[in-house]
Amino acid sequence: MKLFGAIGIGWHAWRLAVVSCAAAAFLTQSAQAQAVKVGGFPAKNLSIIIPANPGGGWDGTGRAVQEVLRNQKIAAQPVDVINVPGGGGTVGLAQLIGQHSGDGHTIMMMGLTMVGATNMNKSPVNLSQVTPLARMTAEYSAVVVGPGSKFNSLKELLDAFKANPSSIVWAGGPGGGPDHTTIGLIASKLGVPAGDIRYTAFSGGEGRAMIMGNQIDAAVLGLGEVSADAKAGLLRVLAITAPARIPGTDFPTMKEGGLDLEFSNWRGFAGPPNMSAESREAWVKMLTDLHDSQAWKDILAKRNWADAFLTGEGFSSYVANENNRIGVLFKDLGLVK
Repeated sequence: MKLFGAIGIGWHAWRLAVVSCAAAAFLTQSAQAQAVKVGGFPAKNLSIIIPANPGGGWDGTGRAVQEVLRNQKIAAQPVDVINVPGGGGTVGLAQLIGQHSGDGHTIMMMGLTMVGATNMNKSPVNLSQVTPLARMTAEYSAVVVGPGSKFNSLKELLDAFKANPSSIVWAGGPGGGPDHTTIGLIASKLGVPAGDIRYTAFSGGEGRAMIMGNQIDAAVLGLGEVSADAKAGLLRVLAITAPARIPGTDFPTMKEGGLDLEFSNWRGFAGPPNMSAESREAWVKMLTDLHDSQAWKDILAKRNWADAFLTGEGFSSYVANENNRIGVLFKDLGLVK
């Protein structure tokens, strides 16, 4: 009886193990069923070009997307991230157009910075040559100073800038991007000629490092890039370009600081020229599933990014309109001739 009992227990355990394995296999198959595949696409690893150095807004957004695509099993193939800095994103743009035409396995992070850079630098490549896929986020900018700065308010900084523009060295992202544009708008409202702005452009996280080291007078950076540093006391936010204070923060608006100015940046994705219909459909479906996930909603809240999701012809029209709008704005501000 003892032997029979031992065998019985072993048999029961074996049956449980078989059932557990079958259940695990079913759950795995169910999870994998979420992965997006259209026709034979994707047939190999997917890649996201980040057209900037690590540490900046594009890099943070692209890697967050990579994380959700992977962890939520939305992508049917592994997703790689490749940093290609230079020219406000135009080096990465040229690579997408010149090296990946027709291969929808590689897409690129893009946004307002790239629209500005192609206008300002009179780039031989532009966003009319790519395949717009989705706008993902919008983000307000922050005017920041170092922890040891003599400026304790936006008014103090802007009074000094207006009185002696060359006395203030500003920093931000690539020339023509939202940081540079915001400073151009500030100067315009104060009556400071664009040619008097001393602007140092960075790609990636260098601007934050310079501010934290008190090596630059002031910077304009994405709010999501600086929120954690501000809370840690590594830099100070004098104002943000939002219409109202962001819940959960105590950052004053530009209007509270005495300047009636609102501005936001947007980021999204584009594919190469000549994408197949199935690769474009698959990427839009992947980005839509990502957008609808709780994991993405949590990231938006954590990083103070606004949901600006837009796909299809609506996004294609939006990119074309932005190119025209920024071209006119830069001429009005004196940033381009």
